[in-house]
Amino acid sequence: MRIICGGVVCLFLGVSLVSAAHGRTAQDFCGDTITDACLDAIADHMIATMPDTDGQRAGMVRRYVGAIAERQPDRALELITTHGAQMRAVSLRLLAVDLAALGMDDAARMIFRIVLQNQRDEPENRLKVLNLLFTAGEMHSAGFLDLVRETHRAAAEFLPTEIEPFTPFSDHLRLARLMWLYGWPEDSAPWLAATYDRIAEIPEGTRERGMAIASFAGIAWLMGDRALADRAVADLADFYRTAPADIVTSVRNEELRNLAEAGFAAEAHARATAYGLSLDIVFSGMATLFLDGETDYVFGMFPSTEARFEGIVAALDSPDVRDQFRVAMGRHLIEIDRIDDVEALLLSISTPAARSEIVLALMRYIARDLADPARAAALYFAAPIDVTPPFARFGTYLQRGPLADTAIALWESGDTTRAAILSKTVRQLWIADETDNPHLHSRLISALAEAGQYASVDQWLDIVSTPQDRIEILEWAARGAAKAGDFDASQRYLATAESVLPEIPDTPPSLFTSTPPGFVVPTERETTAQSLAWAAVFMIREMARQDLPDRARAEVAARGIDPVVEWRTTLDIAQAEARAGAPDASTDAAWFLLDKVLSMQIAPDQAALVITALMSDAAVARER
Repeated sequence: MRIICGGVVCLFLGVSLVSAAHGRTAQDFCGDTITDACLDAIADHMIATMPDTDGQRAGMVRRYVGAIAERQPDRALELITTHGAQMRAVSLRLLAVDLAALGMDDAARMIFRIVLQNQRDEPENRLKVLNLLFTAGEMHSAGFLDLVRETHRAAAEFLPTEIEPFTPFSDHLRLARLMWLYGWPEDSAPWLAATYDRIAEIPEGTRERGMAIASFAGIAWLMGDRALADRAVADLADFYRTAPADIVTSVRNEELRNLAEAGFAAEAHARATAYGLSLDIVFSGMATLFLDGETDYVFGMFPSTEARFEGIVAALDSPDVRDQFRVAMGRHLIEIDRIDDVEALLLSISTPAARSEIVLALMRYIARDLADPARAAALYFAAPIDVTPPFARFGTYLQRGPLADTAIALWESGDTTRAAILSKTVRQLWIADETDNPHLHSRLISALAEAGQYASVDQWLDIVSTPQDRIEILEWAARGAAKAGDFDASQRYLATAESVLPEIPDTPPSLFTSTPPGFVVPTERETTAQSLAWAAVFMIREMARQDLPDRARAEVAARGIDPVVEWRTTLDIAQAEARAGAPDASTDAAWFLLDKVLSMQIAPDQAALVITALMSDAAVARER
């Protein structure tokens, strides 16, 4: 690891930048005027000449393609065609989803096919099938069901090597379930029955063998494969006759769960009664597992999942267990943006603790993701919400988090009355947290400072006891004050935080008890100093954005900030100067940064961002 420092600013780089051997400058590509065409030429040159080590070239291509895809789709496609095979699967998948969202289906399909081929060619490993299934899920999110089916078939090719002793056939069952959910269960028929034969490899009378049989029975019931289901049921009967009683009970619980999840909840209830067992006990704490299994590697939820879910809930006798399922469903509906359905689901929840849990989750989503703090706050103030944690040893974060997110949105919207109430509640819950190191709410501190609530910031400073927490509060208060344009307050907060820095241990965090040879772990004080440096950079960029370029430039000089490392700051200040009537400053910054890109003093992935930032920078005066 290499550390570049300038004043208090340190940037940790995972790669070493290579000195340019060619010595070309921006003027060699652009002449006297920077144009999009010459920026493209610089990007091509950088991609062609940079060493293809540590993923540098692929990193630049990914960044560059992501930035230009909407404006220059043909060029983006050309770069993907040339370099796609060297790019990481996760980068390509995300890029394909983005292109599909832009309506560029042909390009997205081509990228997904590159991903599929790359994953086929990977060496055999435990994650190969799981990676393929994740790719299929993202293909589904883009609407390419034909590619999903092709990828599922590819996953099936590698299943024989994927069996582990204590998770027997898990990937087989997962893939078979997915094939049924998507509508092509026949694709699993050639290998599912053959896989069942391998249960004989598991020792007789063991819990693992019984669980495997019960799991196959469940997938057979789900798919309507009567022959396989009858075979599994007969084998279960034989197993129950010979296995120890404690093992029989756990396997029967698995049998009942699989039967209910396959859509036969009423029959599972009757069978539980015959076994002398309780379906409520079988499903207690299992609601999340059911939905995870049904939505694993699926972006959304299939109608059959909802129907079988309702069947399970109807078969349960315990209100508490029914509410466990409704809360789990509510959380999943939030994840897939079905908020109206969650609010309707609230009406069916009978226990106060369960209702509070889903209301808090809903508040967070509405306030943060939908940016509708008034609606989120209305949920809280409409009826009493129980914010008492069910288990004190887990702390109060699950209750504090949604309230903090809602308070932040309320401060930003100007609803100071309700924001203050929620902020006070968050602080009280933090005080009541009994865990060793309760998580602070940095963004709430920033929102308080941005709203001018400096007394509330002081209240947080009064209740923390460690220098780490004190610095975190001061750092985020500095950010908030900067956003509000109170740079005097921002500088005071930073200065106070820097004065506390010597109290932070100058040793690596205790988490790093051992490290690989040559790997340097920054000390806790160095990491904290870096965080404060970034806060200072944030303040300076806010100065520039708020048209105070002179003050920003003075702060850069005072802190010894490297204009190359912090190229965004350099560009922000130049743009502010251009808005103030000095376009030469912005032009000079553009030429300066391009020369640094070409000399490879800016990391390759950042180089792509510099080039695309200049493409979209209307403030840059193009002529030298």
